Amino acid sequence: LALQAAREKWRGAPRFPVSVLTPLLLGLYLLPLAARDLTDYFVRWPGNAEVRFLYRADLHEAAARWKTAPPVGPVLISSSNLSPLDPLALQLDAPQVAARARFFDPARAFVFPNGALATLLLTPPNRLAPEFNPPPADLRPPQFALDASFADGLLFLGMDAPAAARAGETATVITHWQAGPNWPPPPLYLPVDPAQTPRGLTAFLHLLDDSGAYLAGADDFGAQPATLQPGDVVLQLHRLALPADLPPGRYRLSVGLYDPFSSE
Repeated sequence: LALQAAREKWRGAPRFPVSVLTPLLLGLYLLPLAARDLTDYFVRWPGNAEVRFLYRADLHEAAARWKTAPPVGPVLISSSNLSPLDPLALQLDAPQVAARARFFDPARAFVFPNGALATLLLTPPNRLAPEFNPPPADLRPPQFALDASFADGLLFLGMDAPAAARAGETATVITHWQAGPNWPPPPLYLPVDPAQTPRGLTAFLHLLDDSGAYLAGADDFGAQPATLQPGDVVLQLHRLALPADLPPGRYRLSVGLYDPFSSE
């Protein structure tokens, strides 16, 4: 009887509308969170250099500008880590530009799309190598011209190299590569896909003596291979640290390509 009386009393009592109570309780829960986090989320984090770098804010801002003023011709985009996520991020914001974009690290290499300079986006940090600063306005033939084709469709055009160097010094060599007419760009490697077989590309530069023994080397490829297209030329920078005990004499430079994942 007491329970029935309490129920009848509750039914007759004035009730607070649920439509008002729910947002009120939600607001009481969210207000402290907003007071604590909104400044970080909308002011502090977007202005943090590390956050902007990790989320490639420069690419998003460039893509927003390109929607109203699209670039003409190929696009060069500098990247200090050459992550495969960078081209994917640009594809989300500006797919038409992403199809014409070549990504490279200007501290290690420089790219000429189809042998000519195009729109250049230098994203921070602008780590241009001294050899590429200011950016070259035209593509010049290599100092020592050669002609060799590789099975993956890349052509070796030659190199810029000093005729002599001293022991203990660093010799700067620039190798010239071109994506041939049958160049098949390797797919972007996504570490989050365990089923994907990674493929990469590295150019090696080895100093050898007359017997073919290895003395020093500088292996690198500062362009994202998946973004290169037939006709593109890559100037690859190599800094060859010569051994301090290297005796005077004549030495050879061996140049080639290999896959850093499979070592093929």
